[in-house]
Amino acid sequence: MGRLKDSYMGCMSCGGKVKMKSGGKWIQKAIKKPGAFTAQAKKAGMSVSGFRDKVLANKSAYSSTTVKRANLAKTLSKMRKGAAGMSVSEYGGMERYTSKSAMKKHESKESKKMEAREKSAFAKRRR
Repeated sequence: MGRLKDSYMGCMSCGGKVKMKSGGKWIQKAIKKPGAFTAQAKKAGMSVSGFRDKVLANKSAYSSTTVKRANLAKTLSKMRKGAAGMSVSEYGGMERYTSKSAMKKHESKESKKMEAREKSAFAKRRR
């Protein structure tokens, strides 16, 4: 208990908030049995996201391990996967891409749409 109290008191300089380490391999440590939650979802005849939502909506019907896996699945689904994985749409939602070329095609379409909107707005201002 003494170490915990000392570490917390040492953090009082930051307003009492506990700071997380940046980086590290917390995901690898958090996933004890890779594919277990996916297997449960398939066994239930659902997608991973559908099963995740069902578990989180009715936590008492599932084991604590399954609920923890559902929470982790929710956390991991919010993470960015890099250039080829996900991109933030202009409305703040996430869009998934299968390859870098698919993402580039989408970005070029979006830039063309934006140029068209700017031209129409400029034309309206000139009238």
